Amino acid sequence: MVFAACSKNESEFLYKGDMLPVAIKGYNGSSEELVVKIDTFKFKFDLPPQQALNQSDAYTFIEDRTTALLTITEKTSGKLVLERQLKKGEKNVAINLFYTNDGIVEYNPPPVNPNANIVGVFITKNVQTIINADIAVTLSGNVIKYLAKDVPPNQWFFFETDYIPAVPATERIAFRRAGTTLGYYQDASARNIFSNFPLFPVDGTKGELRSYIITGSTGVKNIAATRVF
Repeated sequence: MVFAACSKNESEFLYKGDMLPVAIKGYNGSSEELVVKIDTFKFKFDLPPQQALNQSDAYTFIEDRTTALLTITEKTSGKLVLERQLKKGEKNVAINLFYTNDGIVEYNPPPVNPNANIVGVFITKNVQTIINADIAVTLSGNVIKYLAKDVPPNQWFFFETDYIPAVPATERIAFRRAGTTLGYYQDASARNIFSNFPLFPVDGTKGELRSYIITGSTGVKNIAATRVF
């Protein structure tokens, strides 16, 4: 999941000489801090565990160097997570990284549909027995519409939707254990719902792709959606 692309935030960087801006976005779902280096140059900040990633830095090619090696490694073990050869003359580099304790998770979204919106979800499941999830729109606890059924955890799942809530202030998005009325992360339904609609536009906009990490807790923490792509 590494690619070079034109940045939408070019104005954030001050170009000077052969400076190459590098941006890393995604999610570090592992328990390890990750270290980013370009040859001997180290990113100012390490990539924290269990958090969304959105960091940028810039590398300057010196003398007659035309290439440089970017590496991302686990801070504690030194295990190589990713490497990428950078070339002098690239306008900028954008790296999408989704990493877990099991390694890099591939992110292959479907083509955008101009007539609907696509939602990608990566549902984490780290405590309970692994089960699938149903994602439903509810009103007063009753299902109005299922957005997706039997969604497997710990992998990317994509679905299309053109749903627009009639009354966003009262409708909810609920995550349930597949085929049941139980909350996905906890039995208490209130801990497994979004009281708004963060996953997709509700103003009639179509043709968007939004991808989220869905996390929950067996404690007092509510379900959360972190947009990564």
